[in-house]
Amino acid sequence: MKHLIPIILFISSLKCFGQTKEQFLNSAYKVFVDTSFTKYYLRSESYRLTIRTDHKPRVIMDLSEFISIEIVNELINKSETDTLKLTWDCKALDLANCVENSNGILLNNFVVHTERKWSKKKQKRETDRQISKQKEEHEKKPRQEKVIYRFSRPIYDSKNEYALMSMWVSCGSLCGHGCIYLFKKIDGVWQSVTMTNCKLS
Repeated sequence: MKHLIPIILFISSLKCFGQTKEQFLNSAYKVFVDTSFTKYYLRSESYRLTIRTDHKPRVIMDLSEFISIEIVNELINKSETDTLKLTWDCKALDLANCVENSNGILLNNFVVHTERKWSKKKQKRETDRQISKQKEEHEKKPRQEKVIYRFSRPIYDSKNEYALMSMWVSCGSLCGHGCIYLFKKIDGVWQSVTMTNCKLS
């Protein structure tokens, strides 16, 4: 029983502060996800928030406009030492449909069937026709059916007042964008303060 008390206190402190990763994401996802979506696809496995060494000075400068350099350094140091593996508990997430991969959602690969006996010209014509048809079908889908979100694990400061999270949204093999976001807890709700280290592909 003696050994259970610290564990119970630790778990209750997480709930008290509302800092389970799913509670955080339920508060934060509206910053990333289009408000017209009735659901969004989420990669079920998260990733570690990493900042490239050559990008770090810019990130520090951007964040220190909004919070003290001490908190910036604390958040970045915690992100560098974060080694936990994490899979989202999708049942606890609002609107999220967790997926293992992008199959059937993103238009990364085309499936083409041709006959060997056909001439090269006919094979090319048939290949072009099938690819064109797949592109048309993909274009008809609503936007929420064509993108997948990926989020890093949130990193909190020691007072549980600020958090960093990285987001990446994919819309195809050469289509995507993402940023690192700084959040502040205001009246118990995580709200976006700024973003930095944005990338586009």
